[in-house]
Amino acid sequence: MAGTIKEELSANKSYITMKKPKGNNPWEHELILNTNKKDLKINEVVFVTHDQSSGGPSWQSTLPIHLDNTLTKLEKEEDGGFFNYTLKLSVMFSGENTTHGRFVIKTNHPKKPEISINGFIEAK
Repeated sequence: MAGTIKEELSANKSYITMKKPKGNNPWEHELILNTNKKDLKINEVVFVTHDQSSGGPSWQSTLPIHLDNTLTKLEKEEDGGFFNYTLKLSVMFSGENTTHGRFVIKTNHPKKPEISINGFIEAK
């Protein structure tokens, strides 16, 4: 007997790298979410820094950075009732230093309301 165990909500990346864009464009990253939820929604995406040395007041280093996001459901349902979604993240970042932390993706999934993925946003 063989089988595959799948998480109810997972991402195709275990680390997110938001590289400095050319010109005045936003920093962007795209990933694929896989879930058994047919009508997945993203409630919020924030970046929470691990860095405590932002150069400004210490309270600023604890503030999350809110990211814009666009979720697009891919047409085809996978075997076993799973669906793929493309999640495009973007942010206008003004940090002078590359900032390491975790991206927290909050969803409407009843059994997995959030995913946390480590990563960084490159300095401007």
